[in-house]
Amino acid sequence: MSSEFLQDDPGASAVVPAAPRRGLWGHFVYCMKNYANGKGRASRAEYWSFVLFEVLFLFAAIIIDVIVTLAVYGAQTNSHFLPIFTCLAIFGFLLPNLTVLIRRLHDVGMSGWFLLLEFVPYVGGLFALVISLIPGQAEPNKYGPGPGRTLP
Repeated sequence: MSSEFLQDDPGASAVVPAAPRRGLWGHFVYCMKNYANGKGRASRAEYWSFVLFEVLFLFAAIIIDVIVTLAVYGAQTNSHFLPIFTCLAIFGFLLPNLTVLIRRLHDVGMSGWFLLLEFVPYVGGLFALVISLIPGQAEPNKYGPGPGRTLP
Protein backbone atom coordinates (compact mmCIF):
# COMPACT_ATOMS: atom_id res chain seq x y z
CA MET A 1 0.00 0.00 0.00
CA SER A 2 1.62 3.23 -1.08
CA SER A 3 1.61 6.45 0.89
CA GLU A 4 -0.34 8.19 -1.92
CA PHE A 5 -3.14 5.67 -1.44
CA LEU A 6 -3.33 6.48 2.26
CA GLN A 7 -3.50 10.20 1.53
CA ASP A 8 -6.19 9.84 -1.17
CA ASP A 9 -8.39 7.42 0.78
CA PRO A 10 -10.20 9.27 3.60
CA GLY A 11 -11.25 5.97 5.20
CA ALA A 12 -7.69 4.70 5.56
CA SER A 13 -6.10 5.14 8.96
CA ALA A 14 -2.62 6.58 9.15
CA VAL A 15 0.09 4.30 10.44
CA VAL A 16 1.66 5.75 13.57
CA PRO A 17 5.37 4.97 13.82
CA ALA A 18 6.49 3.46 17.09
CA ALA A 19 9.12 5.17 19.21
CA PRO A 20 12.39 3.27 19.70
CA ARG A 21 12.24 0.58 22.36
CA ARG A 22 14.25 1.24 25.51
CA GLY A 23 14.53 -2.18 27.13
CA LEU A 24 14.28 -2.92 30.84
CA TRP A 25 17.28 -0.87 31.96
CA GLY A 26 16.38 1.97 29.59
CA HIS A 27 12.89 2.24 31.09
CA PHE A 28 14.38 2.36 34.59
CA VAL A 29 16.89 5.05 33.63
CA TYR A 30 14.13 7.04 31.94
CA CYS A 31 12.00 6.89 35.10
CA MET A 32 14.93 7.97 37.27
CA LYS A 33 15.81 10.87 34.96
CA ASN A 34 12.17 12.01 34.97
CA TYR A 35 11.78 11.38 38.70
CA ALA A 36 9.52 14.41 39.25
CA ASN A 37 7.66 14.40 35.93
CA GLY A 38 4.10 13.19 36.39
CA LYS A 39 3.03 14.35 32.94
CA GLY A 40 2.51 11.93 30.10
CA ARG A 41 1.93 8.20 30.14
CA ALA A 42 3.86 5.12 31.24
CA SER A 43 3.37 1.72 29.65
CA ARG A 44 3.16 -1.50 31.63
CA ALA A 45 6.68 -2.35 30.48
CA GLU A 46 8.02 0.96 31.78
CA TYR A 47 6.24 0.57 35.12
CA TRP A 48 7.31 -3.04 35.70
CA SER A 49 10.89 -2.33 34.56
CA PHE A 50 11.09 0.39 37.18
CA VAL A 51 9.61 -1.89 39.86
CA LEU A 52 12.04 -4.70 38.95
CA PHE A 53 15.15 -2.57 39.37
CA GLU A 54 13.73 -0.83 42.43
CA VAL A 55 13.30 -4.21 44.14
CA LEU A 56 16.78 -5.32 43.05
CA PHE A 57 18.37 -2.14 44.43
CA LEU A 58 16.42 -2.44 47.69
CA PHE A 59 17.51 -6.07 48.03
CA ALA A 60 21.14 -5.02 47.46
CA ALA A 61 20.76 -2.24 50.06
CA ILE A 62 19.45 -4.75 52.63
CA ILE A 63 22.40 -7.07 51.97
CA ILE A 64 24.84 -4.16 52.36
CA ASP A 65 23.13 -3.16 55.62
CA VAL A 66 23.44 -6.71 56.96
CA ILE A 67 27.14 -6.74 56.08
CA VAL A 68 27.68 -3.34 57.71
CA THR A 69 25.77 -4.41 60.83
CA LEU A 70 27.87 -7.57 61.11
CA ALA A 71 31.06 -5.55 60.63
CA VAL A 72 30.09 -3.06 63.35
CA TYR A 73 28.54 -5.37 65.94
CA GLY A 74 29.84 -8.77 64.98
CA ALA A 75 27.57 -11.76 65.51
CA GLN A 76 26.26 -10.62 68.90
CA THR A 77 22.75 -11.73 69.73
CA ASN A 78 21.77 -8.35 71.19
CA SER A 79 23.03 -6.28 68.25
CA HIS A 80 20.89 -3.69 66.48
CA PHE A 81 20.28 -3.70 62.75
CA LEU A 82 21.55 -0.58 60.98
CA PRO A 83 19.25 0.02 57.98
CA ILE A 84 21.18 3.04 56.67
CA PHE A 85 21.41 2.07 53.00
CA THR A 86 17.91 0.59 52.97
CA CYS A 87 16.43 3.86 54.26
CA LEU A 88 18.42 5.84 51.69
CA ALA A 89 17.17 3.58 48.91
CA ILE A 90 13.55 3.79 50.07
CA PHE A 91 13.65 7.59 50.24
CA GLY A 92 15.55 7.76 46.95
CA PHE A 93 12.90 5.74 45.13
CA LEU A 94 9.87 7.35 46.78
CA LEU A 95 9.29 10.23 44.35
CA PRO A 96 10.14 8.29 41.15
CA ASN A 97 7.81 5.50 42.30
CA LEU A 98 4.94 7.94 42.80
CA THR A 99 5.46 9.69 39.47
CA VAL A 100 5.71 6.49 37.43
CA LEU A 101 2.47 5.31 39.06
CA ILE A 102 0.84 8.65 38.18
CA ARG A 103 1.96 8.23 34.56
CA ARG A 104 0.64 4.64 34.64
CA LEU A 105 -2.73 5.98 35.83
CA HIS A 106 -2.65 8.42 32.93
CA ASP A 107 -2.03 5.54 30.52
CA VAL A 108 -5.29 3.86 31.53
CA GLY A 109 -7.13 7.20 31.29
CA MET A 110 -7.38 8.01 35.00
CA SER A 111 -6.37 11.14 36.86
CA GLY A 112 -3.20 11.12 38.93
CA TRP A 113 -5.33 11.99 41.97
CA PHE A 114 -6.38 8.34 42.10
CA LEU A 115 -2.90 7.80 43.55
CA LEU A 116 -4.40 8.81 46.90
CA LEU A 117 -6.20 5.44 46.94
CA GLU A 118 -2.74 3.94 47.43
CA PHE A 119 -2.85 5.14 51.05
CA VAL A 120 -6.09 3.30 51.89
CA PRO A 121 -5.22 0.14 53.85
CA TYR A 122 -5.74 -3.13 51.96
CA VAL A 123 -7.49 -1.43 49.03
CA GLY A 124 -4.52 0.71 47.98
CA GLY A 125 -2.11 -2.08 47.18
CA LEU A 126 -4.74 -4.04 45.31
CA PHE A 127 -5.72 -0.94 43.33
CA ALA A 128 -2.09 -0.28 42.33
CA LEU A 129 -1.66 -3.91 41.28
CA VAL A 130 -4.78 -3.84 39.10
CA ILE A 131 -3.76 -0.54 37.48
CA SER A 132 -0.29 -1.88 36.78
CA LEU A 133 -1.67 -5.00 35.07
CA ILE A 134 -4.43 -3.65 32.81
CA PRO A 135 -3.44 -2.50 29.33
CA GLY A 136 -3.30 1.20 28.60
CA GLN A 137 -5.43 2.98 26.06
CA ALA A 138 -4.04 2.54 22.55
CA GLU A 139 -5.50 5.79 21.31
CA PRO A 140 -4.29 9.19 22.51
CA ASN A 141 -6.11 10.51 25.55
CA LYS A 142 -6.03 13.84 27.36
CA TYR A 143 -2.64 12.95 28.86
CA GLY A 144 -0.93 12.49 25.48
CA PRO A 145 -0.22 9.78 22.96
CA GLY A 146 0.24 6.24 24.15
CA PRO A 147 3.71 5.23 25.33
CA GLY A 148 5.85 4.27 22.36
CA ARG A 149 3.54 6.11 19.98
CA THR A 150 3.65 9.54 18.43
CA LEU A 151 0.83 11.73 17.29
CA PRO A 152 0.22 11.60 13.50
